[in-house]
Order: sequence, then structure tokens, then C-alpha cells
Amino acid sequence: MQAADIGCVSQNADTTLAAAALEQIRADIVRRKGRQIIYSYLWCLGFWALWGIGVAALVVLVAHFFLPGLRGYGWLIGGSMVGGWLSVAAGRREVSFNDIPDFLDYVHEPAIRMFFVGVLASIFALFLQLNILPMSVANISLSSFSDPDYIGWAIAIGVIAGIGERALSVQLIARAQNALNPGKR
Repeated sequence: MQAADIGCVSQNADTTLAAAALEQIRADIVRRKGRQIIYSYLWCLGFWALWGIGVAALVVLVAHFFLPGLRGYGWLIGGSMVGGWLSVAAGRREVSFNDIPDFLDYVHEPAIRMFFVGVLASIFALFLQLNILPMSVANISLSSFSDPDYIGWAIAIGVIAGIGERALSVQLIARAQNALNPGKR
């Protein structure tokens, strides 16, 4: 109220002083509530990541007892949940005043984001397995992530897929388009 009075309605209105006061108010709000908002968001995202890890454990069990073709996918999905959470946590250390409304209205976003990360990692794994996206590290084909001896590779691929979700989604779309239309560019 005082900033508005000084900047707009007093006889000697000083808009520069009012603007500086508003900036101080904004900085104080961010200082007082910024970290709390970020941590609340990360807790919610972590909750959904744990649900994703639960789904991954279920996939591991289903693959072990019923569908051996799904071997490695559960471990990969679990790794992607960890990677997705780490990606957000690493990039969300500070919040600006203008970002606060985005953090306050996140009812569905964390669940959808973690679902997206899990599906993206699964599609990435499928592309590796079908050699649409042939990759190897240290003379080991990443398509062997489904081999029980390479569970660590499945988890690592999942973590990488989760961390690089944005770049990976763009690359997968481009690869899929090239696979479907090999003659067009």
C-alpha cells in the first residue's frame, strides 16, 4: 500500500522509488517462500517417482514370471524415475517471482511428467532393442539391456533417459519419422 501510495497517488509521486519498493517486496517473497515452494514440488514429484518405481517393480515381476520379453524394461523404468527426478531437482534450485504461480498450481503436472518419463524410457528401450537406434558403449550393444547379466546397463540407460527426457523425446520423434519415411528428409 505504501509503495502504491508513493508511486501513484501522493502529491510528489515517485515512480522510481515505488518500483524499487516493489522489487524489494518481490525479492522478500522469493526469499521467504521460494525454497519452500521448490521443496514442496520436489516432494510431490518424488512421490510420483516412487509410484513409477512401484510400477517398475511390478514389470520386473511380470517379466520374470510371465512375459520374459519384458526383461530389463522394469529396471529401465525404475532408473528413468530416478533420472527424471534428478533432472528436475538439479534444475530447480532457485525460483523467480514470476515462476511462483507455476509451482503453486501443480496438481497433475508431476504425475504426468513421471508417466511421460517412464513411457519415453520404454520407447527408447524398444528402439534400442529393435536396432532403430543402434548404440553401444565399450563394445557392448545397449540393446542387450534386457539380458539378466546387464541389469546395471538397464538402470543406467533409464537414468540417462530420465535426465535427458527433453532432448531424448526430440531425438526419438526424429528417429521414428526417419524409420517410417526413410526416403523423406
